[in-house]
Amino acid sequence: MAKEHPLLQELRELSPAYFRQLKYDPETTEYETSLHMRDYQHLMTTISDLLKLCIAVTEEEAEVYSPWVAHLDRSIHNTLELIVQLLPMHESEFMDHLLHYFNSDGEGEDGA
Repeated sequence: MAKEHPLLQELRELSPAYFRQLKYDPETTEYETSLHMRDYQHLMTTISDLLKLCIAVTEEEAEVYSPWVAHLDRSIHNTLELIVQLLPMHESEFMDHLLHYFNSDGEGEDGA
């Protein structure tokens, strides 16, 4: 086997200390990252604010001139995809079960 170039070896050794944000998932061959939220209220407020932002910039009267936003439509699309990923879908299914439980006088779904 060919010996690795010393610079490449040094970069490989340094990479775990610097590449910390994205985590590789070998099953999907994609990278993942995480967001830290205080609680569900913080998560829902963040989702709401992102949606409001998308609504505001898509208004017909809204004009966005910014050197950092060259492709507004792509930015909105990416933001909406992030919002979909942030929605607590599994938790909402659990909350539906709780709602049914609380509305049935604690009897549970089977009435027992």
